[in-house]
Amino acid sequence: MLAAQETLRKALEEKKKETLKLMNNLKIRKRDIMKEHIEHQKKLIRKLETEGSTMPQDEKDQLFELMATLQNTIEKMKSDLDGTTPPESIETAVAVRPL
Repeated sequence: MLAAQETLRKALEEKKKETLKLMNNLKIRKRDIMKEHIEHQKKLIRKLETEGSTMPQDEKDQLFELMATLQNTIEKMKSDLDGTTPPESIETAVAVRPL
């Protein structure tokens, strides 16, 4: 009976480790995507600064709309990331309670 409990505990511990690893990988990917969005937003701002005075109004409007969409996406991703476990504390979160 103790051997079965130990096997079950080890299986649960491995499953928990794998889940935390997947969550950490997802968080890293979200951070990378957020950084890409920020860089894209910076490029759009530079374009507006350099070409804004000669750019047609409808093109400016499209750029502002795209920047607003990027900003909303960045803010959502940031709040998602703030609400999850930081990667540094993943190892401490793996500790399994004894049965």
